[in-house]
Amino acid sequence: MSDKTFTIVRKRSSQLDLSAAFREGGRRGEEYRLMILDSLLDLLGRTEGRDKFTKLLQFTSLQISAIGGGLGNTTVMERMGWLSQELKEARQLLRLFKWCVEYKRIIAIIDKRPPDADDFDMLLLISIRLLLIFYWIFDNLDILTKLRIFKIDKSTFEKTGKKFWLVSLILHLWLNVRRFVKCNKQIHYPDKVLSHLDPDDEQVLRHQQINARKREAVLGIAKVIGDLFVCSREIGGIKENQIFRWLAGFGGTVSACISLYGMYSVQAVPEPQVEKVYQNPTMDRSA
Repeated sequence: MSDKTFTIVRKRSSQLDLSAAFREGGRRGEEYRLMILDSLLDLLGRTEGRDKFTKLLQFTSLQISAIGGGLGNTTVMERMGWLSQELKEARQLLRLFKWCVEYKRIIAIIDKRPPDADDFDMLLLISIRLLLIFYWIFDNLDILTKLRIFKIDKSTFEKTGKKFWLVSLILHLWLNVRRFVKCNKQIHYPDKVLSHLDPDDEQVLRHQQINARKREAVLGIAKVIGDLFVCSREIGGIKENQIFRWLAGFGGTVSACISLYGMYSVQAVPEPQVEKVYQNPTMDRSA
């Protein structure tokens, strides 16, 4: 057989290998797309997922309203402001009796201590959930007064509830900063050193766990700061203006996106992983 024939055979073989690789890649890509779609639909089909998606719409509307007001467009400001307020009240209706969920979370935290939590972390975790129980109770009373079930000044319930939420956010920020500092102290080797080791090595797996908790703490800090803008506006005490309204809208949008990403990550990550990053109860998705 001539060299020319060998060349033709090699070309055909490489073409077949390349075609097979493209077909396999296309098949796996389709499976991955379907997995993402199923996880997204499952997320939006749950009460918590719908609440966070509605929160995203609520605070995006508030941002647009603030921008419209800043540009002097009163029509956009009023319409989007009205939409934001209506979405807020719709979310309040969906949160009736949510204080029962917080009680269940306290029991879950006590039964299964988070992997990196010491006694003081546990105290902070339980305190946060207890404060949120009172927040949800006053939040429920607030929406019931808006429906005229109770004939009481609704501002009393709303502002009292927000104060409980504010204290819980401060404690949650403290908790996440502690966890971030703790994770930094536990990292003994840089990523470049561990990249040369076996992926199944115990040190590599532990490093991945620490990095996962560190990412969770960073996102937790960002979420709490976003919610602090929202809470400080709703409590009052700061003069209302379009810049502050936009900051509150931006903070709420960031918080909603992080919550949705956290819930989606738990569903999308396959079961046999080192750790489901956002499954840790220190990642507050309740507000």
